[in-house]
Amino acid sequence: MENAEKFTTLIKNGQWYKGNTHTHSLISDGRCSYDEVIGFYKGRGYNFLAMTEHEIYTAHEGFDAGGFIVIPGMETAPVSQEEGYNISGMYHGLLLLAKKERAGLKYANMQKAGPLEWTGQRGFQASIDSLSSDGDNLVIMHCPRWNQMTPDDLLPYSGYCAIEIYNHVCQEMGMQGNAEAHWDLLIRSGRSVWGIASDDLHANNDPRFIGGGWIMAKATGLSIGEIAAAIERGSFYSTQGPLIYDCFIREDTIHLECSPVEKAYITFFGDFGDFGGSGGKRAAFFSGATCWGGKGGDFAIGAGGGSGDGGDGANGADDANSAACVYTLDKRLGKIMQGLKLDGTYAVRITLEDGRKNLAWANPIFVRK
Repeated sequence: MENAEKFTTLIKNGQWYKGNTHTHSLISDGRCSYDEVIGFYKGRGYNFLAMTEHEIYTAHEGFDAGGFIVIPGMETAPVSQEEGYNISGMYHGLLLLAKKERAGLKYANMQKAGPLEWTGQRGFQASIDSLSSDGDNLVIMHCPRWNQMTPDDLLPYSGYCAIEIYNHVCQEMGMQGNAEAHWDLLIRSGRSVWGIASDDLHANNDPRFIGGGWIMAKATGLSIGEIAAAIERGSFYSTQGPLIYDCFIREDTIHLECSPVEKAYITFFGDFGDFGGSGGKRAAFFSGATCWGGKGGDFAIGAGGGSGDGGDGANGADDANSAACVYTLDKRLGKIMQGLKLDGTYAVRITLEDGRKNLAWANPIFVRK
């Protein structure tokens, strides 16, 4: 089994770095200075912070020190020139995160670089293509639920590497911050799009709005290029607290190593044939929950400490002195799984929930046979 192909989004050798990818200051519509905002996150043990002011690309120097870097970036959205209003509040918004060091970027520090002109769907796709093709920036779709996009609205667009599946301020202000349904439809359509949780901070140093959601990137080092490379290939997970040390699939068996949790929600996507007498193929099979955390459960084969295969045991400042739990989840075991036959290509997405109802989202693993 050790020689069988291993499917995962996480790089084999790397360190874990904690970061927020969506942040505002007084430069745009935030309430605190650039320096103050950086201090909020450094003080909470973050390793990287993307500053994403509205329509202004920031690439300030002098803040990278002591295991912390600032990633240049921007938030932009289309404006209807005919109507004269910004349509991001009801449709589209994009985040740009730098992929290389400041000296090589097309945009200068404090350069006004938007808004985009809204010319319909084709025009918006052209904007995504233009923003991503120069090799300077990752393109991330702003939380589509807040922007009033339906899951189907996302399907015509490509060229973005991730979407915000959890935006903390959108959730706190209007219960519109969870876009897992949008993400699932993209995965079900065969799209390798990653899921990002962020604060989208606008407020002051208020614990209600800082640390509501972040990503843990497994990267070869702490630099702009290395963090961007990890995000682009999906070598990260999103979380509100639970920690993931390793997650992979080998011989149709899911191996998950994480901090203690109470539930895992496991969603399978693929071509499952005529399952259960449905009379046709299903693009997504089911999302099932099972209890772990010492309570047993249908999927729990074994649990214990240790780093397992490829885990390095270190996962940032929020590791609450808890031993790792190792779970092996076999598709042939458990009442929920009876009758499941995974033939050909399929994908698996896992969401964890701890005792405080905090969630963690692993990126989808695509198994291609």
